[in-house]
Amino acid sequence: MLLQDIRNFEDIHVIFAAFVAACAVDTAGLFVWRQYPKEAAISKWYDTFGLVAYMLDVTSIVIGILLAQTAYGFFSKAAWSPMLFCAIAVVIQQIHDLAFSQLLVPNIHKNRVFDVLQSYVSNSESWKVLIVDAVYMVLASLLTMYLAGQKTWVSASLLITTLYVTGYALYIHA
Repeated sequence: MLLQDIRNFEDIHVIFAAFVAACAVDTAGLFVWRQYPKEAAISKWYDTFGLVAYMLDVTSIVIGILLAQTAYGFFSKAAWSPMLFCAIAVVIQQIHDLAFSQLLVPNIHKNRVFDVLQSYVSNSESWKVLIVDAVYMVLASLLTMYLAGQKTWVSASLLITTLYVTGYALYIHA
């Protein structure tokens, strides 16, 4: 089977695959986002926080996948469905994004990260973040399912390559 059942949240191989998938997806996205003008919120995010921004983005994706693993059992006891898993992961990410932007960002002060995130929330095109994050969740979930069926060295090799490339991608400037 090409896409593995990743519902077992106690399997460290799956957790590692999710981490690698999140890194790979976020790094691929960097090549797009680093082409945006310096004034764009995404450029300010990476220009200001660099690896910390990357770390926050990656861990957000991984947490979404881990929560989807747990939530999946509440929605289906039937056979494994990669599409259902992706849908659950997207719903979790959307709830996170909306709650984060409406409850935390406006109410946390004296924090540089939240100051920059405020520019996302106050931007008239902030809804696009929901689309991008949904795409990231689907891609990371599918890649996790694929990597979970591979030998660990495949994930490790992808992680090493991804982290190497990330160091360069973070410092691309438009």
